[in-house]
Amino acid sequence: MTHRVSLDWVGGTDVFALDLGGLRSVQTETDCGPNMLLQKLRYGQWRVDDVLSVLTHGLTRAGADKAASAARVTRMAEQHGIQHLVQPAMLVLSAALLGVPDDAVGETAGEDQGPAPAPATNGASAGSTGPEPLPDTGPATSMK
Repeated sequence: MTHRVSLDWVGGTDVFALDLGGLRSVQTETDCGPNMLLQKLRYGQWRVDDVLSVLTHGLTRAGADKAASAARVTRMAEQHGIQHLVQPAMLVLSAALLGVPDDAVGETAGEDQGPAPAPATNGASAGSTGPEPLPDTGPATSMK
């Protein structure tokens, strides 16, 4: 499990990471615990610095320069509107709180797994069948 996430956001494609130290920094700056902050972001109760703090620390903890990260996040908010930064902030914070599954060891994405297995020949019915027919209610009558 990792706390790093690669996102396509208004600033381009970047890796963000909030480890425990990053979460503490965001908590101190926003005076809000990380789970409460996630809820504030989710329900539109956020403040400007809540959003900017998550993204700035996310970039910094992933290895970007702190001053450059802060300037970039602020510039993106000014150019595109801060509302466009809320969802990326939620994703970064969610990755920090819940983690992001690592790739399975030994498996390559899109690797050919060979032909599909043959269907069972034990007499079981198909996995998906059509609807049952309606019960017969007798001959249809027409009204003339």
